[in-house]
Amino acid sequence: MTRRFTLSINTEHAAFHDAKSGEHAPASELARILRRIASALEQDPRGPWQPHIDPRLRAREGGLHQNILDVNGNVVGTYYLHAEAGL
Repeated sequence: MTRRFTLSINTEHAAFHDAKSGEHAPASELARILRRIASALEQDPRGPWQPHIDPRLRAREGGLHQNILDVNGNVVGTYYLHAEAGL
C-alpha cells in the first residue's frame, strides 16, 4: 500500500490576480496557502482532517481530505492524505 499526499489548487479566482492590473499573479496567494498548510501540519501532524466524501475516492483506504480556502474565503482546492493499494 502506498500512502500519498495530493494537493490541487485552482488559481483562477480573484485572490490569484493582481488587484490593480487584474493580471494572473498567483505567487503571493499560493505562498500564503502553502505556509498555512505547512503550519497546520507542523502543529498537528494528523492535520485538520475530515473523512473524505468525494465518491471518486471512496474506493481508497484511509482517505483523509481538507478543503483549501483562498484569502477571500472561497474553496480553491483540496489536499488529501490517502492510501492506494497496489502501487
